[in-house]
Amino acid sequence: MNGLKGAICTSVLLAALVVAASFAMLASEADDVEKQVLIDMGDGDTYWSPASAGSIAGALSAAAGKAGLEISIGGGAVSVDGISEIAVGGQTVGWRLYVWEDSWKDVTGSVPMDSPVASSIALGLYPAGTVPTETPVHKESWTQVRGNASMDRMMVADLDSDEEMKTAYAWSRGSNDYVTGTVLVAHGNAYAFFNGGYMNTQSTPALYCVDRFTGETKWVAEVPAGVGYETMTGCIVGDYYYLPTSYGYIYKIPLEGPGEDSLYVQLSSRLLTDSKKAPAVTYVGYKNPGDESYSPAAVEALDTVAFDVPVEVGRSYDIMISDGERTYKGRMDVNSAGALGVKIAGSTAEDKALIADFSTRVTHSYSDVTKAFISKTKSPTLEGRNIYNTGPASLTCYGGAIFFGTSAGYAYAMDLDLNVLWKSDLSGQNYFDAVMVDDGRVFVGTYSGKLFALDAATGGIVSYVDAASFASTVYGNGGRVCTPVKIDDILFFSTSDGLGMNSTQGGFCAYAFKNDAFVKVYSETSYGQGSTFMTPVVSDKFKGVYFATDYGLMRLSTDMRLEILNETLDGIRASPFLVNGTDLLMQDYAYAKNGVGGNMYRVGLDGKILAQFQRPAEVDQWTMSPMIAVGDRIYSGTDNGFFIVEGKMPSVGQEEKDAGINPLWIAIGVLAAA
Repeated sequence: MNGLKGAICTSVLLAALVVAASFAMLASEADDVEKQVLIDMGDGDTYWSPASAGSIAGALSAAAGKAGLEISIGGGAVSVDGISEIAVGGQTVGWRLYVWEDSWKDVTGSVPMDSPVASSIALGLYPAGTVPTETPVHKESWTQVRGNASMDRMMVADLDSDEEMKTAYAWSRGSNDYVTGTVLVAHGNAYAFFNGGYMNTQSTPALYCVDRFTGETKWVAEVPAGVGYETMTGCIVGDYYYLPTSYGYIYKIPLEGPGEDSLYVQLSSRLLTDSKKAPAVTYVGYKNPGDESYSPAAVEALDTVAFDVPVEVGRSYDIMISDGERTYKGRMDVNSAGALGVKIAGSTAEDKALIADFSTRVTHSYSDVTKAFISKTKSPTLEGRNIYNTGPASLTCYGGAIFFGTSAGYAYAMDLDLNVLWKSDLSGQNYFDAVMVDDGRVFVGTYSGKLFALDAATGGIVSYVDAASFASTVYGNGGRVCTPVKIDDILFFSTSDGLGMNSTQGGFCAYAFKNDAFVKVYSETSYGQGSTFMTPVVSDKFKGVYFATDYGLMRLSTDMRLEILNETLDGIRASPFLVNGTDLLMQDYAYAKNGVGGNMYRVGLDGKILAQFQRPAEVDQWTMSPMIAVGDRIYSGTDNGFFIVEGKMPSVGQEEKDAGINPLWIAIGVLAAA
């Protein structure tokens, strides 16, 4: 389903939107229900329709018309909603044609548009070599933190199943088993990132792929532990999951599995413990005990040079370390694949004095996975600024490129092979917030209190505004500016003091963005910080954003009217999602204790709680992960695991949970003309 730009949710359109996920059931006599048409905008927005009879061009035009899109096909060129191609850095992508042959086959240029429709077809805005994620077999997906690059995608799901809600699957690897990002869905699977806890000595971070209906584990890809408590969300593009980690890597993992697993231990060039700590280690060799010669460890360029030693669990290795002038020897015992499973110590007394005795863990390497290093180490001298060791933030895909901020204060665009297209110095860190892409601009909030608008093509800074200023800061001067969402010409976003879960100050803002300039329309700090992501709603009764605060569920309209809708919903951390244009899904941050917390909610747009369901006890804990509704199932994570529920959420008696619009209306004078 598409975002706000293609689906204004008026009451007239709601019924059509609810059933849009099953266009095959709406076929007219002229439609071929066995053949489907997909228009994939390359940014998370997708549109399905049954194929009309006739040519490929005719079927695409009919599908675009049903979706409310404007399409132009002629002279070998294709344009959808005025977009014919997107350039980012040195890469330019255009519309590509695909036909279904048990998988998508790219036939751009080889099959004429006036050819008859012989099978399901797709039109996608992707580079050569990339195919749409959705298929005629699996037409439902959720591929980015908020569904699309503009952060305004609405979920279309069956919330009114004939069956009462029940737990389909709930699973935890054990304590300290955090799933704090957004669960993504594609190819009939759900993908949950278990982030290993808030300390990197706890469980190993891992991406789990499970059957989205049964929860059966299909594969696991473990990644190195960085600072822990990884709250970033990756993105799915084509047949790959792109995973950011606080260790500094971004991984490109096939949706069907990472391939063969092997293990290595990564040793830093800063292994020596003498007071100089310089020069750094320039060579690491390894061998089996009793062997005569050492093999050189592979060198990897990170923030510092690292040395990768291939290992097997249960074995010991002799290691040799040199800084170019001195050579020392030690022993490495690989006791387990878990945290601190590897022990390293110098051999002689002199070696022990100069080689740091320490524990680490093994790292997994997979045959079908590629990776790129962005940022890892906390260093006061790294490129002239302090960073906080969290690497890349959440990823946003648009036009065949992946966009993100980093803890080192940069914004990036990379191609789908993880090559840098551009890099922009913002001198302001980004912890986990996603960037928003809209109309050729990349909007990036930072912990220096600034909101930037970048040129999506070049990364150049077009404009910025100081939007957050709080006395208590940690990641930079000013505070945190969260991810914005845009309705008409107005950007809505939250702010905070930048202290993460310890934040005590915050607010929310509205800025007009016209002619590449920011103009403040509204700013409020009396109610504390709002949701990380604002939830846009456009209907015949309201146009604006919904968000959670410590004062309850609130909304702010485009004409700057602020309402407290439900004061009882005052413990929500994960941002709400709009479903079917009529309902919001959200859940308690706190877990069930003393009869309070642990609830999932279905809430009407007037703020009334319509239904609620207790999170599965097996995994109920503090919760920062949002609820993702796909089909008749809901997916989410907690600080203790991952779960799937299915069916209709039990209704709540309104005499017990009646809320509705608070009579307190807060009249807001528009501070600047929009």
